[in-house]
Amino acid sequence: MLDDPGHAYTRELIAAARHEPREVSPASEAVLAASEVSKSFGAHVAVQAASFALRQGGRSGSWGSPAPARPPSPA
Repeated sequence: MLDDPGHAYTRELIAAARHEPREVSPASEAVLAASEVSKSFGAHVAVQAASFALRQGGRSGSWGSPAPARPPSPA
């Protein structure tokens, strides 16, 4: 997907994020770490068992739906 994105919006996101990687020591201290994180909305599993560590001097990114969170519709 990153080498040949099919959607124009995805191409724009990738172009905006291209950069020369910085040297980051894998042994550097994590400034934020999460392990086995999961999130569900009712029966819908949004994230399951995600783990990550952000290290000093590193860069990271994520993307998802730009839609704002909405409360559930009344039944």
